[in-house]
Amino acid sequence: MNVVGVSHLWLLLIYVLIFVLIVGGAVAVVLLVVRSSRPGQSLKLVDRRECPACREWMRRDASLCPHCRTPSEPWTFHNGRWWVQRADGWHYLDERSGAWQRPEQGAPPR
Repeated sequence: MNVVGVSHLWLLLIYVLIFVLIVGGAVAVVLLVVRSSRPGQSLKLVDRRECPACREWMRRDASLCPHCRTPSEPWTFHNGRWWVQRADGWHYLDERSGAWQRPEQGAPPR
């Protein structure tokens, strides 16, 4: 083989590696989005929350932290809002302020 043929072979190999990296990255992103979404819900609904004990991320609807195994109040998704039941009744999460609010009217989740 002459020098020109070998350089073209290396160039082709570099192009193939770049293509594989781009396609592999795109496939990984698509798989991540598909796995993290639930049917009929937007990606925002599967957000995580911090564990009150260890501050690691956990699912919003989890009642037990997967990291430190500390129990916490699970959140329930109902009518487009996240709800939690406390001693004084049901509260919903105001996504804009990040604060828990008591409902003025309307039925809490059952």
